[in-house]
Amino acid sequence: GTWVKPGSVGNLKGTSQTRSSLGTPNGADGWYEGILFTSRVQVSAGRFRSCTFEQNGSASTVGGSAFAVTSGAVRFEDCTFRIPGGFAADGGPAKPGLDKGIQATRGGLEVVRCDVSGACIPVYFETQEGQLPTLVQDSYLHDIWSSSLSRDHTDIINGNFEASNVTVRGCLMDGRRTGLHLAEEETHV
Repeated sequence: GTWVKPGSVGNLKGTSQTRSSLGTPNGADGWYEGILFTSRVQVSAGRFRSCTFEQNGSASTVGGSAFAVTSGAVRFEDCTFRIPGGFAADGGPAKPGLDKGIQATRGGLEVVRCDVSGACIPVYFETQEGQLPTLVQDSYLHDIWSSSLSRDHTDIINGNFEASNVTVRGCLMDGRRTGLHLAEEETHV
């Protein structure tokens, strides 16, 4: 099969508007399209296409930050999730990262052709048996944020102990860590 290449997925079209909250869908058939979200989005159902989610990290509170938190059938297609300011010359983020990139508290999460970077756990789900399936497909998950609080808990994809009905297919997952405490962590390996 064909594997995802860096720069080939995510929001390649750009954004046409900026929002700090969810608001109402602006695209055809109820899609959120071409929006730059500058704060955490909480949604129980929705579809996002060619959107960018970026916010400053709050790595000081493990479990306290995410680009998006979902609690039902939510699809992210051709979206980018990133820390504003990108990455510094030493490979670490210019600003602190997040604990989780996309956090699903129920089944029904779909992440397709997305670029997720700057989180300790880019995709995290709490899928229980009998809930809608979770799908992560053709996405690029990279630049895993690492802080002194998350030293032993940087994962690319993470689910709860009872996770079931999950499909991960055709993704490029780069587990190299970046972060302000990277040098300290490497001395303890």
